[in-house]
Amino acid sequence: MSYAIIGFGAIGQALAQAFARKNIQVSVAARRPPEATRATTAGSTRNSPSHGPASHKRM
Repeated sequence: MSYAIIGFGAIGQALAQAFARKNIQVSVAARRPPEATRATTAGSTRNSPSHGPASHKRM
């Protein structure tokens, strides 16, 4: 099963990290580019380049 989180603020990051700790696939959409959140998502990989206003990360 996989989940999607819209928004990568404090709550979105906490949810994504909790899912990742349980090895649950999660995609995240955010307005900020992936480079802006890289320090807080150590161990995550980039899913795809930016498409429009939202960028996507998969943890």
